[in-house]
Amino acid sequence: MNSNHQQLLNDCVIALRTGQQGAASYKLEELIKQIESQLQEHPDLLNKQLAQLLASAFACLGRNDFIGLADILEFEISPILPSSDNDPEL
Repeated sequence: MNSNHQQLLNDCVIALRTGQQGAASYKLEELIKQIESQLQEHPDLLNKQLAQLLASAFACLGRNDFIGLADILEFEISPILPSSDNDPEL
């Protein structure tokens, strides 16, 4: 994940943790679009672990568990995303 993606993820996590649901929603939508774009360019990135984490993240979102969602994004999804656009390994 490049520095712009990482900053967007960090901003989203902060917004979720501080109760700024409007800002978090916008940032989450942008983050999902960027992850989707990476997955289209590198379909091999969608492995079982990432698929399970995304499912857990969406389940948190459905329960309005914004702290749980922030935790999954920051501590579980972020570390397994590529560190740059040129490094598609998980």
